[in-house]
Amino acid sequence: VTAEEGRDVPGGLKLMNKGLRNNPDSWRMEFETGFMYRLFTKDIENSARHFRKAASFADAPDRAARFAAFMAGRGGDKQAALLLWKYTLERTTNDIVREKALQNIQKLEEEIARESGR
Repeated sequence: VTAEEGRDVPGGLKLMNKGLRNNPDSWRMEFETGFMYRLFTKDIENSARHFRKAASFADAPDRAARFAAFMAGRGGDKQAALLLWKYTLERTTNDIVREKALQNIQKLEEEIARESGR
């Protein structure tokens, strides 16, 4: 609300960082912070970092790993994106997410092979 409706992105991020400090075991705080970086600052690196951290929590839902994989790919880190899509594939019970993960894994493996000259 601070960032979107109040148009105070620095204030919103400051509040999220306070939330992260006070809730270090919350995947949700990491996820929402990643979302803020993506939406309001277009900072792919920080967004990806927070989504990855969110995905590392055992109780995080599938979407945390999906967002982490997507942002890693957007940031150009194809190896990280590949690992995160594989992680998503291992964890998901959703057939649609499974299919999306398989598609992204195949695409990334092909791109990585092409770039390495294989």
